[in-house]
Amino acid sequence: VVKPATTWFNQLVKNWLDQKVAGDDATIYVMGSVTPGPNQLEVNCSAGGTIPDTVMWHYGTSKTNMPGQEEAQNVAVKFPATIGGLVTGKKYYLQVRATAPDGVIGTRSGIYIGVPE
Repeated sequence: VVKPATTWFNQLVKNWLDQKVAGDDATIYVMGSVTPGPNQLEVNCSAGGTIPDTVMWHYGTSKTNMPGQEEAQNVAVKFPATIGGLVTGKKYYLQVRATAPDGVIGTRSGIYIGVPE
């Protein structure tokens, strides 16, 4: 069985539809950025659809295990955070997940990658 390639757009639409089918409000994360700094990453993204009040940036050294967490508040429909205490030169994977309000809790962004300087 050959699976079709999933483009970022197809995944975005699938995530939105999954949220609607589950009875949740649809949120889409866009314009994500990761800026490396000394032992840290500055992260930010915007949201469309139903805008969360707060999100949690999850991070770790594996796409499937992101135990680190850094909360970000909605600041003009953006969710900036500084994730510190990281190892310079090590690759980190990051994902945004909504934490409030109820209808959007758990909605996820794509996975971002960053390497602290």
